[in-house]
Amino acid sequence: MYVFGKAIYKEEIMRIIILLCLVAISFSQPFDEDDPRAIIEKVRIYLITKELDLTSEQAVQFFPKLNELQKIEKEFRKKRADMLIELNKLLEHEAANQKILEVIREYENVHNKKIENQKMELKEMKKILSPMQQAKYLIFQEKFEREIRSLIKEVKKHIEDCCVTIVDVPPGTSCPVVEAVKDADFVLLVTEPTPFGLNDLKLAVGLVREMKLPFAVIINRDGIGNDEVEKYCKAENIDICLKLPDDRRIAEAYSSGRIIMDVLGEYKQHFSKVYKYLESVKAKLDEKK
Repeated sequence: MYVFGKAIYKEEIMRIIILLCLVAISFSQPFDEDDPRAIIEKVRIYLITKELDLTSEQAVQFFPKLNELQKIEKEFRKKRADMLIELNKLLEHEAANQKILEVIREYENVHNKKIENQKMELKEMKKILSPMQQAKYLIFQEKFEREIRSLIKEVKKHIEDCCVTIVDVPPGTSCPVVEAVKDADFVLLVTEPTPFGLNDLKLAVGLVREMKLPFAVIINRDGIGNDEVEKYCKAENIDICLKLPDDRRIAEAYSSGRIIMDVLGEYKQHFSKVYKYLESVKAKLDEKK
């Protein structure tokens, strides 16, 4: 990644912000101890515990409920992404009103079920927390998100237009992700050819399309799963600018803190493809200005 950015800088190509939205370059389990996402989550748990002054007994009960609440939201977003894609296809093919209404009703049912499930979890959480702790939790949630967004804004102020800036963003479509990719010239969505990868990709595609950001897809660990990601990209007219093979040597280099290009010189041709693709994208964007 370092060499890729350096090469573009020499050519004074446009500022590019890369969105690594999905399961990323390492072969290790998600949320490695050094993963920024894991660090942020640990900080969040620590701050909640401190802010709410949770007892050990409360913490043991509270955090599983909080995780379940987040899981409910994630599952809803996955289903919503699928249904919005389906609605888009129906509209493109001028489907009958009845079919469109069926999907809309399904969406309403899923949305209502999400709200019911969230209410149940929140009700259980209220049994764990005192009224004062409940109030502090609501305030903390808003404050934490606001501070993360503020931090991202502050970092982006130091971006120089003459340089290439690559922003690595965690999976999902949260407010910090939105703030990080806002004003990006281009977005690269990195995914894996697995059902999990495809689900997260759909969410990411929905986000960047809503923000009207140009984007393309990179398939990492190509060969470990099926071809559903490629079929989806073809159906949605999404460019796949690179497919990186499933190579254990990448994980070995990554885990030892070495740069892939320094260890595996043959991968230069893979990243050169991305460079050439982005050059062509830049030319097209320049024509529109």
